Amino acid sequence: MGSSLEFAEATDTLKPPTHSTRIPFSTLKSPMKPRLKIVVAVVVVLLTLAAIIVPQLIPKPYVATASQQRQFTLNCDFAKFRQIMVRTNATKAIVNRDGMELINESIEELNLDSSKDERPLLNAILGKSKSELDAIRTITVSVNDPYAKVDQLKLRQVADIDTDQMNVNTAAIGRQGNIHDYATTLTASRDGNETKVELTLDMKIELSLPSMFRGRADTQVADTATNALADQEAAITELVIENADKALILPKLK
Repeated sequence: MGSSLEFAEATDTLKPPTHSTRIPFSTLKSPMKPRLKIVVAVVVVLLTLAAIIVPQLIPKPYVATASQQRQFTLNCDFAKFRQIMVRTNATKAIVNRDGMELINESIEELNLDSSKDERPLLNAILGKSKSELDAIRTITVSVNDPYAKVDQLKLRQVADIDTDQMNVNTAAIGRQGNIHDYATTLTASRDGNETKVELTLDMKIELSLPSMFRGRADTQVADTATNALADQEAAITELVIENADKALILPKLK
C-alpha cells in the first residue's frame, strides 16, 4: 500500500495545471509596426508634396502683362512744346532712350489742315502754328530686352495734333515673336503757360516658366514698363530743355 500511495502522489505531481496561463496580447506585437506606420506616413506626405510641387516646377507658357502710366508737367508753353515734338523727331529720341533703336520710319498718311490759320507759313516759322495735323506712319525698331525673343519690332504710330492737345498712339502691328501686345500713348495738353503730359504703356509678353514664378514674372514686366515710361519722360524733358529757348527750330526728318 505504501508504494501505491507514493506512486499516486508522484503521478499527481506530473499532471498539468488545471488553469491555463494567458500571455498578454500586447507582448505579441512586433516592435517594428509603429515604425512602419511612421515610415508609410512620411512616404505618403512626400508623395503628396511631390504631386503638388513637381507640376509647378515644369516650365509652361505664360503671358505676363503690365499696364503703367505716368504724368508730369513741363514748364513750357504748349505751342512751343508742339513745335519741339514735331520738328525734332521726338519719336527717335524717345525710342533710343527706351532701350530700343529706331531703324526705319515711313509715312503712310499725312493730313494738314490750315483752315483755322490765317498765316500758316509765318506762324509755322514762329512756332505758333494753328494748323491741325494727322499722321500715320510705320516704325521699325531694334529690341534689346532679355524677355523679348525678337530682334526687331514693327509699330504703327497714329498722331493727332491740334492747337491745344496732342495724342500719339504707338502700337505693335499684331503679335510678333513672344510679344503679344505692345502699345504706348502720349497725351499732351495746354495747362496755362505749361504743358501737361501723360504717358501710358501696356505690354503682354509670353514667357516659359514654372507656374510658381508667374507672380514674379508679372512684377518684373511691370518694373520694365515703369522704367520705360521714366525713360520716355526723361527723353521728352531733355528735348524741351534743349530747344525751349530756340527762336527757330528747323525740322529734322531723320
